[in-house]
Parts: sequence; C-alpha cells; structure tokens
Amino acid sequence: MATPLLHSFCGWCLYRGLRGPLKLGGSSSGKLAACLVLANLPDLDLLPRLIFGVLSPHGLYTHNLPAAAGVGLAVGFRQGRQWGLMAFILVMSHLVIDFFTGLRLGLAPSWGLAWLYPLEGGRWSAPATLFLGTRHGSWEVLFSRANLWAPLYEGCLMAALLALAWFRRRPPGLLR
Repeated sequence: MATPLLHSFCGWCLYRGLRGPLKLGGSSSGKLAACLVLANLPDLDLLPRLIFGVLSPHGLYTHNLPAAAGVGLAVGFRQGRQWGLMAFILVMSHLVIDFFTGLRLGLAPSWGLAWLYPLEGGRWSAPATLFLGTRHGSWEVLFSRANLWAPLYEGCLMAALLALAWFRRRPPGLLR
C-alpha cells in the first residue's frame, strides 16, 4: 500500500482540478476535508489490525470496484450526483495508486488488487511498480526503518509535480 501522504496528495489534486467542473457545494475547507477522507477511505480496513491486532485481510473488502461504486452511490444519495461522482473518482484514485504499488520500483509486478471482489476473487497485478509500498502488520512494522523509503520517494515525487505545475503556471518573466 502507498502511504496516506500520496493518497492525500492525489485527493487534494482532484479537489483542485474537479471542484469547478463538478460544481461541488459546501465550504472550501469542508470540501477539501471530505476529499482527503474519501481519498484515504479504502485503507480504513487497516484499523482493526493496528488497533486490536485482528488479522483482517487488508485490501480485500475495500479495494475493489464494487466498494468504490458503493461509496459513490451512498455519497450520491446523501449529497447529490456531483458528490457521488467525486467520491467514486477519489476512491478509484486510491485503487489505481495501490494497483501500481509494490516493494521494488520498475518492471516488477505490483502487489495488485482483487478488482472484482466479491464477484471474482482473483488478484490482478500491474506489470510495473510505480510507487513504493509499505509493510503494515503491526505498529512496529509500520514505523520501521524499511518503511521510511516510501514517504521519502512520495515526497520527492510530489515536490517534482508541484514544481512542474508551478513553472507551467508562473507569470511570464518570473524566474527567467
């Protein structure tokens, strides 16, 4: 799994990019908070394992298309069609990131996802790993030295993307 840092960054980018076209209602800080929560929502299945030590299968029940559609429909019924679509997109962004996450970057198979669970239980892996994953069996493992590389890599990736966006949008003549 990628870290909440990367999922939150993706949620923030989607909020910034889609809030206008989707005409989302509500306060700006409330909308952003909702987007950040929805972008991280599939990882809530980790909490029983970390809090109670219960060996719940992370990534099975919440990391699939039916779960993403269910979240989108539930939010859509409560908040309207635009928010339902936004919720679906945010949860799907989490799934796409996790689909391309593994322990070795490059042309190494990712950990993959059971995209169609519970309809079909097979795990599909991406042919390449774009994001470093973390191990998460316990608090000790989660905060181990081996897991330090994922947030460092994600931070560098996000800094590069933000710099690219800033240089594309900067006023002419600034930093020539």
